[in-house]
Amino acid sequence: DAIATALGDDKDSGVRVTAAKLLANIGGAEARQALLKALADDEAREVRMAAAEALGKVGGEEAHDAIATALGDDKDSGVRVTAAKLLANIGGAEARQALLKALADDEAREVRMAAAEALGKVGGEEAHDAIATAL
Repeated sequence: DAIATALGDDKDSGVRVTAAKLLANIGGAEARQALLKALADDEAREVRMAAAEALGKVGGEEAHDAIATALGDDKDSGVRVTAAKLLANIGGAEARQALLKALADDEAREVRMAAAEALGKVGGEEAHDAIATAL
């Protein structure tokens, strides 16, 4: 598909961001794979952020796992903040664990704040205890 190819190959990061947004609306296995690759490998933070947001829309366990991984591993705090916000909407035990780890361990204050806010939405006693401890 030309859009998936543009996401992976275009030299212009603006084109890659647009491709990620379009793939979110298209969905399907090919779109998911292209978005997963962009989130893991693209050099431009804005493309990784757009890929994370698109994966949040496309959904699926593999997409959710990739967003949780980005929260823990991405070098850019903006991407990690985006991942935390997305995990608030995804919810579940895996999202909660990734958010708890970010709240406790991330060096960037804005990521810890986003994780705390997301944990408030995800809920659970463990989440509330971690937020209280962080405060």
